[in-house]
Amino acid sequence: MKTIENEAATDHPKYDEIVEAIRSHPIVGLGTCSPVDETFTDDELIREFGYVFDRPVSVPFGRPHRERRRSPKEAVAAAERYHEFVTAYADEVAATAF
Repeated sequence: MKTIENEAATDHPKYDEIVEAIRSHPIVGLGTCSPVDETFTDDELIREFGYVFDRPVSVPFGRPHRERRRSPKEAVAAAERYHEFVTAYADEVAATAF
């Protein structure tokens, strides 16, 4: 099975769809100044938002897990959740940073 580490963003057409979906989104896409727009390269978008790592509840920690690619819609939803999390705590982080 291919994993994130050995599969570049350009190796699969679905990656281009995921990157395009995130980059064209009105909240997290290019030019929005979103934490997603400002901090992730295309390859990092795939690594961060392009996969889901499923681990059954009954499997103890440390056992192998199943990975699957997200659809472009799922990847955008994950990017939106990341954006909401970072922006919700940005003021608190900035206030305690010094």
